[in-house]
Amino acid sequence: MFHARTVADMKSQERMLVESLKRYAAARGAEVQFLSHGWIAVLARNGHRHLVYGYDLGLNPSAAARIANDKAAAYEVLTASGLAAVEHRVFLHPRFLDFVPVDGNWPGLLAAFAAFGRDAVIKDNEGTGGMEVFRVRTVTELEQRALALFQIARAVALSPFLEMAGEARFVMLDGACVLAYAKQRKPGEWRHNLGLGARAVPLDLADAAAQPALALAKAAMAALTLRFASIDIVTVGGRPMVMEANAGVMLEVASRPDFGGAALADRIYHAALDLALGGAAGSAQ
Repeated sequence: MFHARTVADMKSQERMLVESLKRYAAARGAEVQFLSHGWIAVLARNGHRHLVYGYDLGLNPSAAARIANDKAAAYEVLTASGLAAVEHRVFLHPRFLDFVPVDGNWPGLLAAFAAFGRDAVIKDNEGTGGMEVFRVRTVTELEQRALALFQIARAVALSPFLEMAGEARFVMLDGACVLAYAKQRKPGEWRHNLGLGARAVPLDLADAAAQPALALAKAAMAALTLRFASIDIVTVGGRPMVMEANAGVMLEVASRPDFGGAALADRIYHAALDLALGGAAGSAQ
């Protein structure tokens, strides 16, 4: 069901979510059944049946969730809404090229690479956690990385390499930010992913410096018609831009003692589940 690398990268976080779902069911008098090694959960309460798939708690509209998790699609929706976002140009696996009016991928990849100043980032268009994300600065590197990515991905995305002053993640639930933190990358690493050694630092949302990024995150949620998601905001030349959206919300950071432990992760997940099951949102702020 899931690609092997995805399961390997995320299995510890998934166990945390599974335990949170068990606590939710016990607290709300619900029944929960786990399928497919915990990647599917079936919740039932008061005659209502609800499915959780991976990290998607099922609160978002299905089309919105698919667009959010497709980097190029999310970019197009955001820019069509007048929001600043990091460009992602999509290139489909060759087996899908009969469905789009293009003359193969290579001319388009070369044109985009040139437009981005021959310094670009290529990645799995639906990848997570910083996996399979590569900086390319020569045509040879571009070709090698594209060919390798097409072995595992349905589509790749090409973006300009941007000098980013920072990156922050905002976890949003029905218009409210329930968790925010900056990602401080380790020395020598250009990516901000926690799985690659970046450190999560809580953000004070009352700080005026956080307001532009928070406002953009809220606007991105509205543009993508999402209810529960995380929005990654980067700062480029002093300007906040959306890097990507994630309809599947992983809260391993929230479960750390310096953030609030399992109680904070539970508060966020359980509030989202209450909404999905028709209850009140709880006390997440």
